[in-house]
Amino acid sequence: MKDKIKEWIKIIVTAIVIAGAVSIFVQPVLVDGSSMFPTLKDKDYLIVNKLMYKLDEPEREDIIVAKSKLLDENNKNKKIVKRIIGLPNDHIVIEDGYVYVNDKKLDEKYLDDSYTIGNIDIIVPNDEIFVLGDNRSNSRDSRDSSIGTIKISDIIGKVVIRILPINKVTVFD
Repeated sequence: MKDKIKEWIKIIVTAIVIAGAVSIFVQPVLVDGSSMFPTLKDKDYLIVNKLMYKLDEPEREDIIVAKSKLLDENNKNKKIVKRIIGLPNDHIVIEDGYVYVNDKKLDEKYLDDSYTIGNIDIIVPNDEIFVLGDNRSNSRDSRDSSIGTIKISDIIGKVVIRILPINKVTVFD
C-alpha cells in the first residue's frame, strides 16, 4: 500500500512540475467579446506563446495578447487580444475609412468590412506597437485613448492556436 501511495505522489509531483514548466512557455486565453471578429469569436479558447517576443521582434499582423491600461473587476490590467498594425516608429494614418502604414494603404484580407472608423495620424513611439481589432466598428484598441499604443514589454505573447471550439481549430502564423 505504501508503494502505491509513493507512486501516486511521484505521478502527481511530476504532473505539477510539467504543468509549471509548460506555463512558462504558453498560456491559455479565453476571448472575451467580438472585437476580433471574424478572425476570432467570443469564447474562443486560445494558446499564447509567451516566449515569442523574448526571442524575436513583433511583426505587423501578428495577433497578440497584451496587458492594457484598462482595469478589470479585480483592479488588475485587463488583457486584450488584438492585431498588430504598427511597429515602433511607424507612421499610422486612418483616414476616409482606410488604414495607412508609412504612406502605404494596408491590404487587410482578414477583415469582413475594411472600413475603419476614426481619424488617426500618429508616429508609434519607440518600444511600442499600434493595435486594432479586426471588428473595426466594435473594437476598443489603439484608436481609443483608454488603450493607446501598447508597450512591447506589456505583450504577454503571440496567439499561436485556437483550440476551441474544436471544429474551428486554427494555427496562426
